[in-house]
Amino acid sequence: MDRQLTFYRRSQEDKLLTQPMINNYTKDGLLPRVTDKKYPQGHLALLSILCSLKPVLSITDLSALLKYTHIQKDDREIYDFFLRTQETALDKSREDLEPQLADLLASQIPEESGQDAYRQELALMALRMALEARVRIMMTQKILDMLNPPEIVTERKAEKRAEKRPDKEQKNG
Repeated sequence: MDRQLTFYRRSQEDKLLTQPMINNYTKDGLLPRVTDKKYPQGHLALLSILCSLKPVLSITDLSALLKYTHIQKDDREIYDFFLRTQETALDKSREDLEPQLADLLASQIPEESGQDAYRQELALMALRMALEARVRIMMTQKILDMLNPPEIVTERKAEKRAEKRPDKEQKNG
């Protein structure tokens, strides 16, 4: 898994997946329980998806996504969809960025202000991409709220808390 997740690392020190994370994903219902500590391909596919999307979506949102994508598709089909969609997004980003970077590198910026102007253009490109990503995340969250309305999520969280503390409710009741 570590090798497969290298693509998502920003630096070598990044820990994208640990045993406690896997345990939490299992407790939260994102991953089925394993037998004999052997992870079938479906688990590995789900772990790849979770690791790539956890910086973008909450556990609740990831849970809803996986719940509804599994209605008529198995882990392999979902993983294939994930890979195709990611590849398309990478191709589109490359198509958008390459001309901008080529123009920036080809421009004749005066030497004394060259580095500052170059950094400013890179910063503006990064800002534009971050804002576009944020808008897409907000749109994704709106769609997920249609799948899993916030009031239902709040009810489920309250139910989970009650399940974890049955002894306190019995003492109070």
